[in-house]
Amino acid sequence: MTTDLLDKAFKLLRRNYGCPGLDGVSLREIKKDYNKHKNVVLGKYTENQVNSLSIKTTTIIDYGGKEREIFVYCIHERWLQMYLKLQIEHDIEKNLKSYVFGYRKGVTMKDLHSYLLNTGLEHILHLDIAKYFDQIDRESLFNFLEHNIGVSRDILVKIQKSVSHTNKGLPQGNVLSPILSNVYLIPFDKCFPENYARFSDDLYFALGTPRKKDEMVKKISEHLLKHKLKINYSKLEIKNVNKF
Repeated sequence: MTTDLLDKAFKLLRRNYGCPGLDGVSLREIKKDYNKHKNVVLGKYTENQVNSLSIKTTTIIDYGGKEREIFVYCIHERWLQMYLKLQIEHDIEKNLKSYVFGYRKGVTMKDLHSYLLNTGLEHILHLDIAKYFDQIDRESLFNFLEHNIGVSRDILVKIQKSVSHTNKGLPQGNVLSPILSNVYLIPFDKCFPENYARFSDDLYFALGTPRKKDEMVKKISEHLLKHKLKINYSKLEIKNVNKF
């Protein structure tokens, strides 16, 4: 275990994930006795005590106005999740296509818009995946991580334990879930080498004419079904690229 990487994990955690979990341990408390808490996380990692602390849930309203259940982990647990993320991030990045924009350092929706504008095509078909995080097949995901990404068995077991408190899919609120959700769609992304971009599970396809919509939707649906996923048809839309 690399202590420098563990320090980096805490710095990232402090920037993004501030609230205490059920144990009440806060970031402020950790900073007062940093080495003590760092040793707690070191012990959790070496003894494989991942996901051993109590988890609470909260409900938020997402950008679409729908209620969404979020898991809130104790900070020691989130610290460990961030450390695991940093261990696998480099290898995952090497496998992500340049037209995947979500959950990646240094890229934004503005970059995605520019990418689609540069296709030179007039229309954008936009859709997302129905209940994406809940529908991810964890067995397929873990097999891909081990055999295609090259994640070691030791790290993989820890990742599996980190999401094991839910029956299926990836728990929202877990630091690992966004990057793992990107991994799951790597085979799908490879099926669309041009005029396509993705931000999380929002899919964007540049079309020369709206008449190609039905043909494209059929193709997308067929490829998603191979991964046990479905289109959320209620959000399907076509926009002019200049108004996108």
